[in-house]
Amino acid sequence: MTEQKKLRELQNNLRIVGTVKSVDLDIKPNKKDPSVMQIMGSITVLVEDKVNNRAHEHEVKLFAKHTAKTYKGYVTLKNDLKAIDVVGKDLADRVSVVGNVSENIYVPADGKLREFNNNRGAFVNRVDADALAKDPTLANDSAVAQMELVVINTRPKTDKDGIETGEYSIEAFTTDYSGGVHMIHDIVVGVDLADVITEHYENDLTGKLTFALNNYVELSEEEPPEDPFAGEDGFGVQVDLSNGPIKNYIRELRVIGGFPPYFDDRAMSEEDIKFAKQIHALKVQEIKNAVPATPPAASGNTFGSDPFAVPQTGGPIEISDDDLPF
Repeated sequence: MTEQKKLRELQNNLRIVGTVKSVDLDIKPNKKDPSVMQIMGSITVLVEDKVNNRAHEHEVKLFAKHTAKTYKGYVTLKNDLKAIDVVGKDLADRVSVVGNVSENIYVPADGKLREFNNNRGAFVNRVDADALAKDPTLANDSAVAQMELVVINTRPKTDKDGIETGEYSIEAFTTDYSGGVHMIHDIVVGVDLADVITEHYENDLTGKLTFALNNYVELSEEEPPEDPFAGEDGFGVQVDLSNGPIKNYIRELRVIGGFPPYFDDRAMSEEDIKFAKQIHALKVQEIKNAVPATPPAASGNTFGSDPFAVPQTGGPIEISDDDLPF
C-alpha cells in the first residue's frame, strides 16, 4: 500500500489584543468517545480602533480535550474571565489571544453552502501589569494575522455600479499541520498596496502576507428607502419594522504588508498546488453530500416567504471540532 501524500504546513499566526466582550464555553463529553471530556465554544474580544473610531468584535473559537495541556487553562477562562456583557467594560478583562486563521464550511437549513474564516485560539492570556511590563505593545488593542499562503488569483473590486474601486480581492489557501487545506476568504488589498501585490503575485505563487482583521459595522451614506404608505391613515395597531439607517457589515482580512513571493524550496510546487485544490474540492463535496435531501414544505394557500413560519428542526451540517488537535 502506498503512503498517502501529505502537504507541508504553511505558517499561520494570529494575535488579537482587546477586552473580553463575552464568554461562551461548554464542557461536555466527546461525541465519538463519551469517556473523553472536552471544552469547546468561543470568546468574543472587543478591539477598539481609536484612529478610525471603529469597534471590532472578533469571535475566537477554543477547543481542548481533557488530555490536552490547554484544557485546565480553558476551564479557568470559562469560570474566571470577566466579560463586558456581564460586568461592564470598565471591569472586564483585557486579553491577548494567539492562534491561527482557518476555514469553516457548512450547509444550513436553506441548503446553501457557507464558507468563511474562523479565528482559532491556542493560548489566551490576561493583559495585566506583568504582561505589559514584558511586552508594552499589549497596551494597544490590535487584531493581526501573518500567513504563508498560495495566491490562486487576484481580481479588481467593483462598486455597486460595476466601477473598479482600485482595490483588489485575493483568492488564496493555506495548509495546516495535518496537510488540511483552508481557503482564506475576504482578503482585500487596498489602493496603497494594489500595485505591489498585482505586480509581484501572479497566480499560484507562494508567499507571506500580513493582515489587519476587520469586523465592524458602519452606517451607509445612502438614505433608507421611503415607506410608500407613509402618511396614510391606518387602523388598529401600527408596527414600525424599518431597520433605520442602512448598515454595512465589514468582515475582511486587509493586507497591510508582506514579502515578495518565494522562488526557492519554500514555494509550493505546481503538483502540490493541484493536489491541494483537489483536497479542498473533495472536502466541500463531502460536506454537501452529508446534507440529507429535504422535500419542500407544503405551502398551503400562502405565497412568498412566511416570516412567522416555524423553522424546521435540525442544525447546520458543519466540520466537527471533535477531531481538532487543540
